Amino acid sequence: MTALIGDKSTTTPGARSKWPKSLEVVARSIQDSSFDEDIKYRLKSLLLLRHMMRFNQFFVRPFHPGTSDFLANFMGVPKEVASRFFCLFAEHTTKNGKSGYTGDKLQRDSRHIHLLLLYLIAHGRDMTVSSIEEFVNEVGTLNLNLATRLFNEAGCTTTKKGSDFSVSLSVPLTFPEPRLNRGKKKR
Repeated sequence: MTALIGDKSTTTPGARSKWPKSLEVVARSIQDSSFDEDIKYRLKSLLLLRHMMRFNQFFVRPFHPGTSDFLANFMGVPKEVASRFFCLFAEHTTKNGKSGYTGDKLQRDSRHIHLLLLYLIAHGRDMTVSSIEEFVNEVGTLNLNLATRLFNEAGCTTTKKGSDFSVSLSVPLTFPEPRLNRGKKKR
C-alpha cells in the first residue's frame, strides 16, 4: 500500500503528491480485506476516486483554457481518465479566443454525486461509511448538508452520530420525494 499512497522513500507516481487523509484511511483498510476480488474492486474505486478528487479540485474556476491532454497532464490525472471526466463533467468552449473547458451547476452536482458514491463504493461491498465529515472537508466544494442531501437523493441512508454523519446503502432503496421549485412564474 505504501507504493500506492506513496512515502518519502518511493518514486512512484502516487508519491508525487500527498493523498487526502480520508483516502489513506480507506487504502489502509483495503489491506485488511480477505477476498482478492474485493481488493481489486476497492483499489480500482479508490484510484478512480483519487483522480476524480484532483479533477474536482482543479475545476473551481469557471473556465480552464487548454486541450484535454494539456489539462490532464497539469492535473496529474491519466489522459484517458481525464478525457472521460471532461465528457461527463465539463463542456468544451471558447472564451476570448481561447479554447478550453467550463462546467455548470448541473455538471458540478453530478461530479459531487459521483465523488460521494465512489467514496461509498471504495469502502467495500457492505456500502457503509462510518463518517463522511473528513472526506467532505477534503473535497472542498462540498458541505455536510449538501453531501447528506445528495446521498439521500441517491437512495442512501444518512444517520447523524454526534457531529458526524454515517452513510449506508441497503436494499430496498428508498428515495426522498422530488424537490419541486414552486417559485413565482415570471411574466
